[in-house]
Amino acid sequence: MRSGGVTASILDCIAQENQRVDGELNALWQAGHPKQDADFKDMLRASQRAWIAYRDATYDVERALDEGGSFASVAYSDCHRQLTTDRLDCCPPPVRLA
Repeated sequence: MRSGGVTASILDCIAQENQRVDGELNALWQAGHPKQDADFKDMLRASQRAWIAYRDATYDVERALDEGGSFASVAYSDCHRQLTTDRLDCCPPPVRLA
């Protein structure tokens, strides 16, 4: 039985959402807050870099868990979407208010 391209359609949808949330997160971090001093901006940058390392490690675990499965690529892509959305939800308020 063929899926009729369902997986590809799901991946396209998730990819579009990933682009949207990635763009929103990037814009949020680039904008910052006008009253932030250099030390605070350094902390924000360090926080984001640590989160990126966490995100990448989580992707690797997701990929290893689903390796070889027919839905692995969907699970992996959705992991990206979920983690980025979660990051947006928990951004420090001074950044969120920029």
